[in-house]
Order: sequence, then C-alpha cells, then structure tokens
Amino acid sequence: MRGSYLIGLMGTVVAGLWCVWLLLLAYRIVGKPAGQDPRYDAAIAYWSGTSKVVGMLGILSVVFQVVALVAGWW
Repeated sequence: MRGSYLIGLMGTVVAGLWCVWLLLLAYRIVGKPAGQDPRYDAAIAYWSGTSKVVGMLGILSVVFQVVALVAGWW
C-alpha cells in the first residue's frame, strides 16, 4: 500500500510543479514582458484569474498530501 501512495505523491508533486508554473505565468514572472505581444498579453489577462486559483489549489494539494505522508495516514 505504501508504494501506491508514493506513486500518488509523485503525481501530485508533478501536478504541483505545473501549478507553480501557472502561478509564475499569471504573475508575469516568466514569459514575455508586458507590451511586447498584444495576443500574449490578452491571453494572460484572460486566463490570469483561473491560473491563480488552479495554482493555489495545486499547491494546497501537495501540502496536504505531504502532511498526510508525514503523519502516516496511509
């Protein structure tokens, strides 16, 4: 049972890394600078709110899974 839990944890960590990438894009830390490409700016403006929500939920998911692993809830 422990092995399957660790595989699930690895999947959650991969999803969490993707969520961190979404947050970096939403806050314009990575990607093209503002004003360089109007289509890119429009896409970031449109998806920014969704990316922030999904990013935070993904990070919370990783935190809860790590807490469950440390606490021994398997």
